[in-house]
Amino acid sequence: MSRIAAILPAAGLGTRMGAETPKQFLELDGVPIVVLSVRRIAACHLVTDIIVATRADGIAKLEEWIRGEELKQNVRVVRGGDLRQDSVAAALDSDSLTSFVGTSSVSYAGPTAFGVS
Repeated sequence: MSRIAAILPAAGLGTRMGAETPKQFLELDGVPIVVLSVRRIAACHLVTDIIVATRADGIAKLEEWIRGEELKQNVRVVRGGDLRQDSVAAALDSDSLTSFVGTSSVSYAGPTAFGVS
């Protein structure tokens, strides 16, 4: 069985938004954007693994949120880096991925991507 892993870089500070909370932890309809992103990726039945790279101070909180989700995929949260490419590299280093690897980003999806209007 082949593995298809999706990497979700979610370690940014969201400084361009001017919010005190990093954008991945902002909520839409009471759900953190990063959780909405994980749900959307998990909706693809071809994805077997989801690796979320986030800030060190957000790992425990994100792991707790993900435990509350009923996902079929194996979801791992790893420490991301200061730059997007550092977060992707950290996710790649966290596992020996031999199949297709896709990346997604919290910052490029608007509310309608999550079914929120």
